[in-house]
Parts: sequence; C-alpha cells; structure tokens
Amino acid sequence: MNLSHSELYIYIFSWHKTTENAIKIYNEVKKYCKNCFLINCDENFKNNENVKNIIHLDNSYYFGGQFQTAIRNIPDNMFFCNIVADMDINIDWEKLFNNIIHSFNSYKIGVYSPHDINSAHQRKGIKLENELFNVDNTDCTCWFIHPDIIKIIKNIDYYGISNFGWGIDWIVSLESKKQNLLIIRDYSIQITQPNNSTGYNKDQASQQMHNLVKHYKNFFP
Repeated sequence: MNLSHSELYIYIFSWHKTTENAIKIYNEVKKYCKNCFLINCDENFKNNENVKNIIHLDNSYYFGGQFQTAIRNIPDNMFFCNIVADMDINIDWEKLFNNIIHSFNSYKIGVYSPHDINSAHQRKGIKLENELFNVDNTDCTCWFIHPDIIKIIKNIDYYGISNFGWGIDWIVSLESKKQNLLIIRDYSIQITQPNNSTGYNKDQASQQMHNLVKHYKNFFP
C-alpha cells in the first residue's frame, strides 16, 4: 500500500457547544489534508469564510447520525476519519498525520487511533513498534478506518438504530477482525475530551448499542 494524504477524508462532528473548537480543529487539519469537512449540528451556526466544506444537519443528529452522514459522503476507496469536536486541539497534528501514513503503509491496518486517555478501552495487546499497539477497540473520538471496512458497513441505518452512536466502535472492530486487519492504538499521541455529562440517556444509548451490534451480526454474519 502507498497511502497518501490525498486519500484521507476527515469529518469533524460538531454541535452547538463545540462550534468554536470545531473550527479550530478544521483549521489545523486542513494544513495536512485538503479533504476536510465540518458536519455541523448547531442550528445557530454562522457561516465562516475559513470553513469551505460544511455539511449542515439539525440538532437531532448525535454521533450515530453524523457518522452515517459522513460515511455516505466519502468517495469509494478513500480512508475515513472522524474527529469529535470537543477534542482538545493541543496535539502535534503533523506527527499524527505522519504516523497515520507510516502505519497504514507498514501494516495491514483496519482501524488506527491516537490514544484517548479518557477511553474505557485501555488494554494493550501486541506491540508492533515504538508506541504502536494492537488492541481490541480504539474508541472513536479520533480514528481512521480502512475503506474495505467502510464499504461493508456504509448502508447501516445508524441514525435509526443507534443515533447516540454507542456500538459503532464495536462493529468497526468486529469487521476489522473479520477482514484480518489490525486494530491499532498509537500511544505516542495522546488525545482527550472533557470527561463530563453526555447530554443524553445512557440507558437508552446502551440499548441502542445492543440493537446495533445485533443488527450487524444478523446482516453481516
């Protein structure tokens, strides 16, 4: 494989509390990747001349609906990334993109992510090199997904089944394993989000997760 920056499509998931930070992330990412899109769910958003690629949704869209919108927007055979807009922008973006290119070009990877220090998924598996480890689940604050995985899961009704987004990380991980592709977390780059309330019912989100994983297993055995 010879992955280049032009094959990366980055989608920033934004909502009313994160608009300002989303624009900052967009401006950082576009230095390294021209295929950068802001998925905006802030109905009071005022167009910003520095943000050229905007997909406007309404505030009924949570992570699941935004993910569905993004993976149906991406061209075939391109590598997908979403970044959640409340992520701290103070990371080494150049290093992140260099590591992504190196990793996908060096190994058979299905999913790559920097290390989310607040993630529930912390167990390390086999070390590949330096701070690059095989894991069971990367989490989805900021992750990069191989097009062969996106092709399989592209038409699932995430908005209808799991609009809150719980379970998407699990079905992506399951599909990656099914295709014998590695799930990689890069501990040399640490990311974080505010560790606070989600703004939705976690019991409902958990039920949505079970419904989504069940749907995936039924339709993609």
